Amino acid sequence: MALLLALTGGAFAGMDASFVSYSNVPATMSAGETLTVSVAMKNAGTSTWTAAAGYALGSRNSPTDVWGLNHVSVSGSVAPDATHTFTFAITAPSTPGSYTFQWRMFQKSEEDRPERPIVTSSSTVSSTVWFGSSTTSRTITVAAATTDGASFVSYSGVPTTMTVGETATVIVTMRNTGTSTWTSAAGYKLGSQGPQDNTRWGLNRVSVSGSVAPQATHKFTFTITAPSTAGSYTFSWKMLKEGVAWFGSRTTDRTITVSEPPESPPDDASFVSYSGLPTTMTTGQTATVSVTMRNTGTSPWTSAAGYKLGSQGPQDNTRWGLNRVSVSGSVAPQATHKFTFTITAPSTAGSYTFSWKMLKEGV
Repeated sequence: MALLLALTGGAFAGMDASFVSYSNVPATMSAGETLTVSVAMKNAGTSTWTAAAGYALGSRNSPTDVWGLNHVSVSGSVAPDATHTFTFAITAPSTPGSYTFQWRMFQKSEEDRPERPIVTSSSTVSSTVWFGSSTTSRTITVAAATTDGASFVSYSGVPTTMTVGETATVIVTMRNTGTSTWTSAAGYKLGSQGPQDNTRWGLNRVSVSGSVAPQATHKFTFTITAPSTAGSYTFSWKMLKEGVAWFGSRTTDRTITVSEPPESPPDDASFVSYSGLPTTMTTGQTATVSVTMRNTGTSPWTSAAGYKLGSQGPQDNTRWGLNRVSVSGSVAPQATHKFTFTITAPSTAGSYTFSWKMLKEGV
């Protein structure tokens, strides 16, 4: 049986170490979770630490590989009085519970150096030499591994019909049925389905906003744009964790029928405003008024083409001294045009309607 030695001072004063600090050592982890930690140790002896000489940081836990490894060799050369930071990844045990996290410097014997050290009990056959002080003992609580789950709750504002290129604001409500909290930083999103990750509605993924705890519901509110080709399309979504996996049940499939927009009429108009129109006049009195109309059709208005403003109530009456007023210039679609003309009050006192409408002469 070989010796397992723990040495301080005396004949072995050349090997000594003191604990400096931890970095990123957590208080809690999930079963199976991997995390990168750092342990800083000071070379308090007179010997230089090198990996070739067998210097390493070893686990003092039982079993020693509870964190997925039991030693970490020095990197480079660590002179006396220098501090060396060991940075390595630990993996939490698969069984929930409270586990000790503690480490100490050692030097592997020459015959042990190609292998990992055996330091599990006092009866171990090894000539590994421990030295210096151990790190502070930390307790890490390992919880059951978190899970991702989701279920569909409801839709709001999802249309049954749309026209090509039309937009609509919709709401998809999902419930977090797992044990993980959903956050945007962690990559939780709502993604399109049918087929998966399609962009037919103008986008394929929508991030969560805020934090969604287990069993809480979340409303994803976003704008969709109908496809550019008429047809019947599936509207369906499912949760995912970006770069990891899709999870949970997908939403109920909805069918949205997309049609071509109706053709705009070549001739159409809407009233915009009056200007200079009196509320009272004396018989035979004249006044200059303006009537502004908007061309809401697809054809430009011109005098040569016969576009005019005509009297109404009854249609084409001449009670105001005239019944039609031609456009001046050219009025493009969606442009406005101000018809300015002089009216003459009727020769008989009374209350009269003043109303006008666009026409295309002879059409």
